[in-house]
Amino acid sequence: MAIIQYGPTVTGIRGTIGGITFSQNRTANYAKAWSRGPYGRSVTQNLTRSRMISNSLLWAELTQTARDDWNLFADNPNELDYDPWSAQRFLSGFQWFCRAQQRRSSLNLPNPGDVPSGAAETTVAGFAVYIEGNPAGASNVSYDASQFTSDEAIIVYLTFAAGTGAADAFRNWKLVYALKDPGDGPLDIHAAYQAIFGSPTTGWKAFAIAYKQALAGNRSIGTTANCIVV
Repeated sequence: MAIIQYGPTVTGIRGTIGGITFSQNRTANYAKAWSRGPYGRSVTQNLTRSRMISNSLLWAELTQTARDDWNLFADNPNELDYDPWSAQRFLSGFQWFCRAQQRRSSLNLPNPGDVPSGAAETTVAGFAVYIEGNPAGASNVSYDASQFTSDEAIIVYLTFAAGTGAADAFRNWKLVYALKDPGDGPLDIHAAYQAIFGSPTTGWKAFAIAYKQALAGNRSIGTTANCIVV
């Protein structure tokens, strides 16, 4: 799928031409090749579908007043999204509802939760990552003390790049840690990351990103860190 930015004389394109479908949602204008894709049945895909269905059913059970509250929040969220041209993009109330419930699920919190409110979450300060490749080793993430309240959680994603030359990572990010009221750390992530990635080669580069998440599901801007696997 490609995101489209129109010029001053074109306001929009809809439909399918030569196998390319042009459309628009609340987030962006986009074009994609029309095809009937394969129906994947991996454990992760089935779990994702199950959660999407569950969230859709939860949305259907909301009162119209509650849906209106989510739509109002979506018009002025306390967590901002941006398109590739650095312009703010807006999700619908339903999209925000599903996002928030998915994030609450990662902390084993019951759904549906409240509509997010208040100020944006502050970023995780002093974030650092340390990775050992040995299955019996020790790996952790750390951060400045006294910055998480009892109603906040730390969310950590991780990925790896072969060799030390990569300046950034853009794929294969996996959620490796999610904990409400995490305290001052450091937090042991060794078993969690090994279960997902296995044992990376010594000398590879590990990339991590951490978010501070409120109980309602909104998050801070991500804080990044990296290290060489030892």
